[in-house]
Amino acid sequence: MKNLLVLMLAGALLAGCAGRVTESVDDAAARAAYADRAMAIESWREWGFTGRLGIRGAEDGGSGRIDWSVAGDHAVLQFRGALGQGAWRLETDAIGATLTRADGSVVRAADADALAFAEVGWRVPVEALARWVRGLASATTQSATKRIPPGLSLDARGLPLSLEQGGWQVTFERYDNETGAWLPGRVQAEQGETRVRLVISQWRHDGDKAGDN
Repeated sequence: MKNLLVLMLAGALLAGCAGRVTESVDDAAARAAYADRAMAIESWREWGFTGRLGIRGAEDGGSGRIDWSVAGDHAVLQFRGALGQGAWRLETDAIGATLTRADGSVVRAADADALAFAEVGWRVPVEALARWVRGLASATTQSATKRIPPGLSLDARGLPLSLEQGGWQVTFERYDNETGAWLPGRVQAEQGETRVRLVISQWRHDGDKAGDN
């Protein structure tokens, strides 16, 4: 009886969390599953998450709390912690990017990646990270044809395990579907001596099951 209860508990846990899967596959079913999932996630008008961000470079690094919210073309990334200026807010839209420092001063630029690097030393492709954190490759045009970008490794369910893109090596860990969609709980991106690590504590999106109530 005790063994049965243990098995039942294990099954319940697995139903809500995919954990870290290490076996990759290369078949039509996995590619189709990835493409279908990508199109569903790309259809979200609003999404966001809270968690922790850590960055380590050749000479320095830091970590802190991050909240990222997206509504259409408008995105707001808020950070608090020991990285760059300590606390800042980065907003992007179709026109460009705006960074607000902790003291209230504002800097604007046409490119979010360059702005984040110039102001806080954040060597991260912001637009690419916005897709990686959702378990998506940066390329979007291949979804409808059931193809996947090169350098993407999938598990049997079509969930990304790793990705080589733009000179970055990205790994995805601990998927869960508490919001009704399989989303990563941890994402790590490395390029040279730069390592970026995101640990997501809570996801939210307009396809969330909670939003249907």
